[in-house]
Amino acid sequence: MKYRYKQLFKAEQFDGSDKMRKKYFINRHREVNSYIDNITDRNEINVAGPWQYALKTQKGEKQLSIGDWILIDKNGLFSSATDEFFKENYEPVE
Repeated sequence: MKYRYKQLFKAEQFDGSDKMRKKYFINRHREVNSYIDNITDRNEINVAGPWQYALKTQKGEKQLSIGDWILIDKNGLFSSATDEFFKENYEPVE
């Protein structure tokens, strides 16, 4: 049997832009590679990896990647879904 989510959501696909980060209060930081823990002189190498994002939700921060969907419920609360999950479980409603 197939089910549809009961609640309607507004949704916007995250593109990593400063405009979206400000609109949804998204934090950004660099991923740090775990291998640097064994290096004694950290000033000699650049250890920053790709950007990582965190969406503030009612239940705390949730990791967010470019291409994920930001969901806004009828109360204005944020959540997120991966692109794959979103496309499998949501359909547009006019």
